[in-house]
Order: sequence, then structure tokens, then C-alpha cells
Amino acid sequence: MSSRSRAFLAIIIASVLWGTAGVTAKTLVKGVDPFVASFYRFLIASLLILPFFLKEKRVSHHVWRDLFPLSLIGALNVPFFYLGIKTTTANSATAIYTAIPLTTALFSYILIKETHSRKKLIGICIGLIGALLITFLPFIEKGNLIMGDFMGNLFVVCAMLSWTLYSIGSHRILIKNRYPPLTVTSMYFFASASMSLLLSVLSNRQLIPPNLFMPTYIAVLLYSSIFITLIPYFLFQWASKRVSITTVSLKQYVELIAAVFLNSLLLGEILSGGFIIGTLLVVLGVIIATGTQILSAIKRKLLHL
Repeated sequence: MSSRSRAFLAIIIASVLWGTAGVTAKTLVKGVDPFVASFYRFLIASLLILPFFLKEKRVSHHVWRDLFPLSLIGALNVPFFYLGIKTTTANSATAIYTAIPLTTALFSYILIKETHSRKKLIGICIGLIGALLITFLPFIEKGNLIMGDFMGNLFVVCAMLSWTLYSIGSHRILIKNRYPPLTVTSMYFFASASMSLLLSVLSNRQLIPPNLFMPTYIAVLLYSSIFITLIPYFLFQWASKRVSITTVSLKQYVELIAAVFLNSLLLGEILSGGFIIGTLLVVLGVIIATGTQILSAIKRKLLHL
């Protein structure tokens, strides 16, 4: 199997695992503050990856200067996500996150002058309209608890933008071959644990809540730390080094399908008409903006099988 084929497989595995984030997050923020839940999730992931990080031959004092500030931007992703998921629905959060390929295309043009075709720009506009519809729908449809609330969706949008900026920056670092994927992933975990702890302390949260010691909560926390953090984040960075960032955006398609199915099955979330329209607009925009390149890459791979 070629390097690009392995990258495609890594993206699919990471997407399916990330698709369970909404279900587990709902459990993690029950009785435990979102900042505290985020801290323990990344603390465990940091401890698990630390031995491998220390064995890296290219680790130097420059790694903190080069990667830690960028990682702090990405570290806002999970605390914002947990704040949002506390009041909004897991399906709303998942659908908003499908705008990541669109915001990535937009900010990559603004920040690194990456040019895009007219077709891609049309896709960006359509997808963002869908994401905004999902975000503001609770404000329009007052009292619709299935859709979550306005502030919850707004926090998820902030989380999505945080991840967008981080993914662009980390992709450039990986492409320039300055640091290996393991180092980039490790620094993100360290920064996320630090950021979540800082937010917990500054907001005077209870760092050792009673629910933390419940067997069910411990099991979900360990699952979240390993299968939604350690494994998919590393696979994402590993794949990002081997394929274009447009190809990496394929993960949002698989993640959306897996997440909506699991959220509906396990959480009983019902999809309203407005929600479905917004989601379809997001997916349509993503396909228009990035689908051609992805489908061409898949077609080339199939021809070489």
C-alpha cells in the first residue's frame, strides 16, 4: 500500500473515531465542568504520549518556541466545544464542524495567499450559509430544544475556527518537515491540557468533582483520551504530512455520517427540517469547494489498484 493510500485510510479511521465525540462529550460534561473535563482528557493523552515524545531525536528547546504558541490557538478548540455541547445538540455541533474545509480554504487564502478557483469560492459561500443557518436557527426557532441554543452553537463555531487556524499552521510546519507528526501532536496535547487547566483555575472551577470517580465516567474519560484524542489526532497529523490539506478535509464527510448516525441512535436527537436544509447546504458547499480534487484522487487510486 502506497503512502497516500495509507494516508486515506488514516483519515477514514480518524474520522470514524471523531464521529463519536458528540456522544462522549455529552457524558463528560454531565456533572463536570467543560474546562475540567477537557483538562483531564488531555492530561491523560499527554501522559500516554510523553514517553514517545521524549524518545524523539529531533526534540530541542526550539520546539516550544515554534509549536507551543500555535498549539495554544488550537487548544481553545475542545474547551469551546465542550461549552457548546453542554447546551446545543451533538448533531448541531457536528454539522457546524463540517464547515472546516470551507473555512480552511478561506483562511488559507487570507493567511498564506493560497489561491482558489471560482468554483471553490462558490462552494465556500454556500457552505457558510448552511453553517450560519444551523448556528442561528435556535434564535429564529425559539424554544426548539432539539436544535440547542444560540450561545451553544456560537461556542461550537468558535471551536471550529480555532481548529481551522491550528490545522493550517500545523500543516505548513509538517510540509516544511521541521518537526515530525508525533512532536506536533504531543505539543498540541501539552498546550490543550495547560489551556484547560488555566481556564479551570481562572474561572474557579472544581478541579476534583465527585463524578470524576464514578466507574462509568472514568470509562468514558479513558475512551475519550485514547480513541478521540491520542489515536485520531496523531493519524490526522500523520496524514496531513503526506497529502494536501484539501484531501485531509475528506474527514469531515465521514465524520458527519458517523456522528449523525450515532447521535440519532444513542442520544435520540431528531433532525428538524431547517437543520437538514442547513446541513445539506454545508455538505453541498464542501463538495463543490473540494469534491473535484478528492474524487480525482480517489479515481486515480482506484485505477492503480
